[in-house]
Formats: sequence, C-alpha cells, structure tokens
Amino acid sequence: MRLSSVAAGLALVLLVFTGVTAQTGVVNVRTGIYHGKLLIPDDSTSEGRGVFAAGEMYLNEFPIAFSGSYVSFTSATAYYPETVSSADLSFYEAEYPYDRRIRAVDVLVGYRLSGTAAAGAGWAAFVYTGEGAGYTGYRDFRSQGLAFGAFARLPIDRRFEAEVKVFHVPAADRDAAYGDGKITGFSMAGAYRVNETIGIYAGYRSISVNLDETGERFNTGGLTAAVAFSF
Repeated sequence: MRLSSVAAGLALVLLVFTGVTAQTGVVNVRTGIYHGKLLIPDDSTSEGRGVFAAGEMYLNEFPIAFSGSYVSFTSATAYYPETVSSADLSFYEAEYPYDRRIRAVDVLVGYRLSGTAAAGAGWAAFVYTGEGAGYTGYRDFRSQGLAFGAFARLPIDRRFEAEVKVFHVPAADRDAAYGDGKITGFSMAGAYRVNETIGIYAGYRSISVNLDETGERFNTGGLTAAVAFSF
C-alpha cells in the first residue's frame, strides 16, 4: 500500500467525519510545516523541511476517539560523525544517497478513558527513500504494522491547551531486506486558541525504527508549526 494513498485517505476521512461529527462530537484538525532531522544506519544525519497534518475526533454519544497524523520532509545534505575517517568519508560522499525523504503516518482508534484522553490500537508506517550515485543499500526502506498507543488533549485554561501522543509497533513488517523491527512514535505540543474555531499550534514529534536482526535504527525528530481548526 502506497503511503501517499494512505495519507490522502486519512485526509478524506477527516474531512468526511468533520461534517458527520460536527453536531455530535469534537473535531480538531491541524496542518502546517515540519522541520526535522534524520539519522540512518550509516550514522549520518540530515535535516530538512516538509509538511505536517494531524487530527482527532472525539464522539459525544460513544466513548470512542480517532487520531491520525502524517509528516514528510526532504533533505539534500548529509552530515557524518567526526569518527569517520577521511577515506571512508570520501567513499560515503561518493556513494551514499544525499537526496533523502521520509514519510510517516499513524492512525489510532481509541476508547475514551476520560473527556479527551483515549487508548487503543491502529496502524503506523515509516518510509525512507534515498537517491545517490551508485549506492543502493538504504535507497528504499519501508516498515509498517499494528500499532498500540494513547493520545490526549489537556486544557490548561480557556485559550491554552496541551497535547500528547505515543504509539508503539512491536512487530513491524518491512518490504526491504533489513529484518523485522519495531516502531516507536511520540509527540507533544501546545496550542493557543485565537477563537473557538482557529488556533496556533507548535510542538515536537519523533519516530524511531529499530531493526531486530542488525540492531541498526532509523531515527527522526523535529518541530512542527501549524494552524489548528476545531469544529
């Protein structure tokens, strides 16, 4: 399943349910920019900017809540640790992909433990693609699986609120030859309500993929800034 199709489907579901649940629940949608860093198994890091979207729905008539998010960013620069020798660095610069892109999506359906806090299960995926001259080892990596997690929105006062979300995929499948692994995601943010409908959102999110067979990992984290809408 292509991740872009999943992201488009998530956006469509959020739009449809916005109209359906506006009278019977609470819908929060956010869209904006993401600035993140990426660590891949060759111990190089890269950073770039991209897009971010997320949303939640809390039904009033049923103790059910939905949460989903999508993030994507691209980088054309790689940084290697100082421990890499000059000879190895020359090889890396010639062979390793520099044009790097990550995409990540998660969808959770939860049972409401309180007003705006829920725990449940869903699906999460992480995709890394790299384009470089000659090297194919980490050109295309995909990992996905059944996720378990929790999410909550925490009102602070009439205009400020906090948000937190965590999920874990204990047995992530992959379609590249790196062995199965685990995915862990975490996000936290704060929002300022300009009025009842519009707010300003800023936060941090991270995703880590650990490969069982090799012990290698992909790790990405960064800052988000977005406009939030509530219905």
